[in-house]
Amino acid sequence: MSAQPIAQRRGFLSALVAQVSAYVLEPLEEAVDAEPAELQPYPVIAVVPAAPRSGATTVARLLAAELAFRCEGAAIVAGPGGWGRRAAPASRAAARVATALGSLPGAVRATGRLCLVGGLEVPRVVAAARYLAPVVLDQPADGTGLAVAREADRCVIVASAAQEPALADAVALVLGGQPVKVVTRAGDAEAWEGRAEVVVPDARIAVRAALTGTRPLGALGAAISELADAVGVEVR
Repeated sequence: MSAQPIAQRRGFLSALVAQVSAYVLEPLEEAVDAEPAELQPYPVIAVVPAAPRSGATTVARLLAAELAFRCEGAAIVAGPGGWGRRAAPASRAAARVATALGSLPGAVRATGRLCLVGGLEVPRVVAAARYLAPVVLDQPADGTGLAVAREADRCVIVASAAQEPALADAVALVLGGQPVKVVTRAGDAEAWEGRAEVVVPDARIAVRAALTGTRPLGALGAAISELADAVGVEVR
């Protein structure tokens, strides 16, 4: 019995497999003496309330979730703490960032797309985090906005529609530069026409999305996406 037909079949099958592989598999190229990739800093955005109860923390987290979507799946929110009990399962990207920041002395928790950091001075957070993911600095209404603004690439001033527009203008004057002004709970924002770049509608889902580190949809999501555009963050 001759082995030639078997050898021919094997040769035919090998050629067929090679041809199919060329269509469906990505060819792998070995990197020889590849240069290390240059690290690029992520944006650092400071969110400053014009007054207490402006909704700044909600805006900070919603903005961070949008930045996470645009920049590799995770973002960092640094604030004084007091995150509440409700949380969501962390995404893999947020969990990796939380692990990388786990050696910091402050409190670190991942929820949804966000890595929440509390109890640390802003310069220390920025130094540790800006090469890991976008950073949103959630500032309380305690007069520290100017110091935080110096650490950030862009600033966002948040005011409620129930507050006087002149108050946000005064905070913008103190911060200097070109801060983006946001008005929240805007059921009727006629007084803010031409005085705020972004209008965030009043929506119950806003707080829930902020607590769980997720991106809202609909009109609220469109407003937060507009805010991300206004601070100059594009999809990476």
